Amino acid sequence: MAVKTLVDRGCGNVLLQAVQVPRGGALVKPRMLAALVVDGAATINGERLGPWDFFYAREGVEHEPVQCPGGATLLCVTLQ
Repeated sequence: MAVKTLVDRGCGNVLLQAVQVPRGGALVKPRMLAALVVDGAATINGERLGPWDFFYAREGVEHEPVQCPGGATLLCVTLQ
């Protein structure tokens, strides 16, 4: 999994990262607040998300893994 930090200061407590998940990969216990699928596809609890789909991970709730059977690039927002 490749991660590139795009913003980590200058915008309050926002951390913006591009995450490239390889084919068959998954984000287990994701800590991000929200993410945009830029390329590829992600599946969360059986729901398929494609390019330009957005998902929100409510704080304080245990989340299902974000699975990427064919690989995906996600733009992830986390509060530090």
